[in-house]
Amino acid sequence: MKYSIFSLFLLYGFLVSESHEDKIQSIYGMQSFAINCNVDKSRYEYLNDLANDPSFDFIKIPSLSTCQSNVTMDVLVPAQVVKMFKKELRKRNISFDVCSEDISNEIHARKRRDIDVSRRIQRLPSVFFENYRSYQEMKEYCKVTIPNLNPAAKYVKIGTSLERRTIFGVKFTTDENARRPMILLDAGIHAREWISHMTALYIISQLAKLENRHIYDEIDIVIIPNLNPDGYEYSRQKPENRLWRKNRSSAVKKCRGVDLNRNFDTHWTSGIGSSDDPCAQTYKGKKAFSEPESRALSDFMKENKDRIKIYVTVHSYGNYFMYPWLYMFGAHWNYKLMDCIAHEAHDALHKVRGTTYKIGPSGKTLHVVSAASVDYAAEKMGIDIAYVLELPAGPPEHKFHPKTSEIRLVGRETFAAFKTLAPYALKKGPCVDGTSKHLPKSSKKKT
Repeated sequence: MKYSIFSLFLLYGFLVSESHEDKIQSIYGMQSFAINCNVDKSRYEYLNDLANDPSFDFIKIPSLSTCQSNVTMDVLVPAQVVKMFKKELRKRNISFDVCSEDISNEIHARKRRDIDVSRRIQRLPSVFFENYRSYQEMKEYCKVTIPNLNPAAKYVKIGTSLERRTIFGVKFTTDENARRPMILLDAGIHAREWISHMTALYIISQLAKLENRHIYDEIDIVIIPNLNPDGYEYSRQKPENRLWRKNRSSAVKKCRGVDLNRNFDTHWTSGIGSSDDPCAQTYKGKKAFSEPESRALSDFMKENKDRIKIYVTVHSYGNYFMYPWLYMFGAHWNYKLMDCIAHEAHDALHKVRGTTYKIGPSGKTLHVVSAASVDYAAEKMGIDIAYVLELPAGPPEHKFHPKTSEIRLVGRETFAAFKTLAPYALKKGPCVDGTSKHLPKSSKKKT
């Protein structure tokens, strides 16, 4: 195993928790960096090599072709290597900003504010989105509250996590016996991306309104709001766990957890954008589908392979609306249609409060990674319209935690985008009939 000078420093035990099963880096004194990646190839490769080093948590790694003056690599750096890290960047003339001098301060502050909010509100539908919710609250909301609001909403079990939590969803259908075209949306595959869970739940809440029944009159919609319940609950247990990304797999004793979005059976062996190191944030597991959570999603896709026409996986953060491929720089054969639909959805989203997203194939738009769910959906399941949605970030000092006041706002604009997808499950809509302004001129309908 290859270690950098930073990893060797950590191996002496200064930084990693003493727990044999939970070797996690301390948040105390950890700094958040935004690094200018608009550099030459050699300096970019230096940064990219560091991304494979378990000493660091590289959150956003744009590919060299997408690195521009306003695009950054975002990384969390443990306290014991901060000074050395800054020195190495300056030596290579790589510019950077420190977004947080100690991320633990912001995590604790947000925890206190969230507790204060919880004390002021009750668990009623009208106030559900005023705070981030626990797994049990999400489950109760989907199993009891939503079906009571709308009989077309059905609580469904997708699978079971490693720690025996139910992976659940809500299915919206007006004909339980028909095998109609389906839209599948999931969220929360990465534990720390809390806004993704709440956004999926907000979409559920809006679909449950009777005035929105027309959206699924001819199709079925399934929303899975928490694909990684074990990791999510672990990230909520105490502030020190807030940045946990993986599931809670204990197959490797040295370090726990597998990155579920590097565990799908699509170019898994290539290892692009993933790691063989169990301590890395992007550890891909011992084999494809080694984890019950990724298998649960795959099994659901297989059961409905002939029905799922659109797949969306919701992540955080970065304001990206991306489609396959993730494992390479090239685009999926259906990219023209996916690009047009994404722009139509973005128009609707932008109208809500002016938020903008970058649209394109993931490899060219952000980064190249293998064994992700969206590539599996497109390549192995034959789903020809598939997207990764990276939601807006929180404040610079804690980008994984948008303020609770943002939950509804992010949900509202994302639902506006989601609504525009429904006709395309039936092969309808302006991008199909040739009337969209986002189609190439040669594809537009002549009048």
